[in-house]
Amino acid sequence: AYNSLAGVLHSAGRTGEAEHMLRQGIEYWRRAGDRRGLASALSNLGIIACDAGDYDAAERLGLEALELRRELGHPGSIAISLENLATVALRSGRLEEASERFSDALARYVALDEPDGVATCLEGFAALAAQRGDPETAVLLMALRERPLERGRNLSREEYLALATRSGTMQPPQLTSRERDVLHLLVSGDSNKEIARRLRLSERTVNGHLTSIYRKLGARGRTDAVALAFRTRIQ
Repeated sequence: AYNSLAGVLHSAGRTGEAEHMLRQGIEYWRRAGDRRGLASALSNLGIIACDAGDYDAAERLGLEALELRRELGHPGSIAISLENLATVALRSGRLEEASERFSDALARYVALDEPDGVATCLEGFAALAAQRGDPETAVLLMALRERPLERGRNLSREEYLALATRSGTMQPPQLTSRERDVLHLLVSGDSNKEIARRLRLSERTVNGHLTSIYRKLGARGRTDAVALAFRTRIQ
């Protein structure tokens, strides 16, 4: 009830009341020895602190919640805590740390087959790309974010894994303008035939562009290329 009421109050903009409600809950759960409830309240209080720009408090509360959740061994809650801490790092300008935390959370959401979690992590990576001055990658990430939200469990596990395991430290490939057009449509989920129709090319020409794209990206195929597209700064 404490957590639920705090969530309602925070959504209504009554942040002070929400914070008071959560602190009451924290006192209760510490006395009761309820680590699960305590972790949830600490996590939610950390979110409020982050929204208020108090990143030191948000980090401290988030780390305490994460430690409790690791002790409890609940994978979904651990992923949520990691995502929350990634957001704190992002907003406080610690971009490499944010990237590592989002990657860790994303890998866990993949293992749990949680499309909503995958989508929110992709949104985080998009914000990272924007802060790094890479709007093209940010747009690609947000487009890909919509795919987990729209398709849910229909998004292949292989695609999830490709998103979760690719490093963000690769050198940007040099693609031609036409190859970038083809890659953008590939990320949108278009088939080779649809790409050919949209760009007014033959399917044979599209296949040739894809072969070149895969080679330049070091991709093993379509799914791998999509993953690399948003983790690599396309030139």
